Formats: sequence, C-alpha cells, structure tokens
Amino acid sequence: GDKLNKFRREDLGFIFQDFNLLDTLTGYENIALALTIQGRKPKEIDDKIKELRADIVKEISRKKYDEFVNKNIGLVKEVLIEKHPDKNSGFLKGLTRNYLSVVLNSKDLNLTNTLQPVKLEKYENGKIYGNLV
Repeated sequence: GDKLNKFRREDLGFIFQDFNLLDTLTGYENIALALTIQGRKPKEIDDKIKELRADIVKEISRKKYDEFVNKNIGLVKEVLIEKHPDKNSGFLKGLTRNYLSVVLNSKDLNLTNTLQPVKLEKYENGKIYGNLV
C-alpha cells in the first residue's frame, strides 16, 4: 500500500503527448500542486520552482544565442581587437558591434585596440572563431 504509493508518486513517471496541466492553474501552481502532493514544504516548493524557471530561461537563452551566432557564421564583421589573448589558444580576442566574442586566428599584438574585418568561420564549444580578412 504505502510503499507502492510512494514509488508511484516519487519514482514512476509518464510521458504524455499532452501537457495534462490543469488549465485553471498557472504554470507555477501546476508544479506546486505536484510538489505539495509529494509532501514538500512551501519554502522548498518555491525554491524548486525558482530553480526550474532559471534552468528554463538559461536553456531558452542559450538556444537563441546559438541560433543568432549560427546565422552570422560565414559573414564578415568588424571586430574590435582586445588586448588579452584567449587563455587556451593564445590567439587574440575581439568583440563585434553586437557583442559577440570572437577568437581570432592571429597573435599579432599590433592589431589590439583596432577595428578589423573578420570572417566568422566556426562556432564550437561555445566559442566563435574567425580569420582576419
């Protein structure tokens, strides 16, 4: 009885093709209801929902950023060359006008603090790589 109910409540999940949310409740309230049924305390519920929201916002933001960057790969952009080389590669870094950080295939310190045309070549492991044109 109790062990089976606990297992169903805490360990068993179903994937539905519909969200199966109560349409009279907000998203927050739907999640809170499920956590309340699990016996969670109000503070714990609130903290968990805030954590979930933050994760969702981060994921949406990352996907939008990835889409934006991928639309710019292959284009030539003006890049303001910074003084500090990339820690991993030693190559120079720079910023485009829309604040994309670019690792440049150059170690020429004479280029620092100048605007240079750069072709954005690839986006890999969260970094944009480019070559001077």
